[in-house]
Amino acid sequence: MGQLFNRISRFVKSEIDDRKVTSDKLIDESDEELKRIIDELERENNGQKKDHYNSEYAKSNDNPETRNFISTDEAYLILGLTSKASNDEIKSGYKQKMKEYHPDRVASLGAELRQLAEKKTQEINKAYELLKKSRGFN
Repeated sequence: MGQLFNRISRFVKSEIDDRKVTSDKLIDESDEELKRIIDELERENNGQKKDHYNSEYAKSNDNPETRNFISTDEAYLILGLTSKASNDEIKSGYKQKMKEYHPDRVASLGAELRQLAEKKTQEINKAYELLKKSRGFN
């Protein structure tokens, strides 16, 4: 999966660089945000950024992306939270992750990137639904 992110990252960066060269327009905010996400993914793939989610996720022999269930601990990690998070923090974490990974944000960048975003969105939704059921809130 890391190789796929690297390929996508290189493609998007080349598109951004081409756009800078061929256009007098400045890159708009959505491009800047996408570039920030790509840079963050590159740092994670190169081992420069080790957050709790990535280290715990990598330790797992049973990848939650390839099975139909996840544990509540994994759900908290997917949303970037701890088990001590309040219901409001869970809702906020869910919204933040959806803003980052929603497929509509990358729709113009190709089917491969959109497919990755859809997969991540499904994982985020699965985690949020599990936490809502386990905590009993809407």
